[in-house]
Amino acid sequence: MSVRQRGNRWMCDFAISDGKGGQLRYRQSLGRDVRTARQAEQAEAKLRAEAVRQIEDIVRGERVGALPAAAFSGFAAHWMNVHVETNCKPSVIRRYESIIRVQLLPHFGNVEIGTIDRHQIEKFKAENLKSISPQTGKNPARKTVNEHLAVLSSMFERAVEWGYLRHNPCRGVRRLKVPPTEFSFYTREQTDAFLEAALRVEPAWYTFFLVAFRTGLRLGEMIALECGDLDLVRGKIHVRRSRTRNKTTPPKSGIARIVEMSPALVVAMKAHRHLNGDLVFPQRDGAHLTRDIIKHPFARVIRAAGLPTIRIHDMRHSFASQLVMAGVPLTAVQELLGHSDIKMTMRYAHLAPGAKSDYVAVLDEPVPSTEPGRRPKAR
Repeated sequence: MSVRQRGNRWMCDFAISDGKGGQLRYRQSLGRDVRTARQAEQAEAKLRAEAVRQIEDIVRGERVGALPAAAFSGFAAHWMNVHVETNCKPSVIRRYESIIRVQLLPHFGNVEIGTIDRHQIEKFKAENLKSISPQTGKNPARKTVNEHLAVLSSMFERAVEWGYLRHNPCRGVRRLKVPPTEFSFYTREQTDAFLEAALRVEPAWYTFFLVAFRTGLRLGEMIALECGDLDLVRGKIHVRRSRTRNKTTPPKSGIARIVEMSPALVVAMKAHRHLNGDLVFPQRDGAHLTRDIIKHPFARVIRAAGLPTIRIHDMRHSFASQLVMAGVPLTAVQELLGHSDIKMTMRYAHLAPGAKSDYVAVLDEPVPSTEPGRRPKAR
């Protein structure tokens, strides 16, 4: 069977005849409910059978009732209203709306969705990569083009489910190869220098920055943190929600998690007292903080410490990078960061301290001597 495991997800990868002398490639995740090789094989077989059935229907011209006609623009609006706005976070809704308006509608417009094929999507991919972004004036990065394709594919998957299409024309369209994402981070020495400067020039923000560097919480998670989320006896933080653009939602991936506090952080949090409401880090009137409020003291501390400029999110990268450099397993870092996929955590793998060189050095060790005619004892 053409199934394999990637991190904690099972994937399938197979090709079937398109009935016209070519092949259609299917490569996708089998979902979180698939946990064993046996379940993966069963799921792959079901997907393969359904794909074959769809192709046979098209080739033989079998039509069980006419498919409803729909212009791409109309179906996109329908998909947004019925599916996206019901099931997705506000930040995702805004992103999808932007992609459809700026990227997809200018290309597909009022084209009947039933006539869109793989060739048209490949053409869109190529033109999209060469186009100039209205927001930046630059060509979209490969990762961005892949995101546009993912939105298009998600839309067509729903069209199949709702009976507007017999198959998803995005199937078999390969994603662009993306180079590893670069990021900035502070070393432990630089972090100490930052925190020392925070005590001098922004003492009211010291605990906030200490939490960021010692827990790796996302900014929205820190802004939404409530006093009831802290277990100062056991030294744990329960991450239950996030705050973005004036809306409180579940954490990214929709999964709550528990983050351990270091002893120094527990001491700092016990000393962190205020009477401004339930939030751990509120404004003076008890309202939620915003990125615009945070960025000013953050920049002042960086200048006072004489450190290279980083982004607010890079405090999270610093937390993860320092753990990996200290030899903490990537799976543990994944759990602490709340990554749903180990691939996100693998960006820090190159920072692990000499793991590969340690393995290779084994070959330089002397071979244990043995007496003539005797085999070495099995270990």
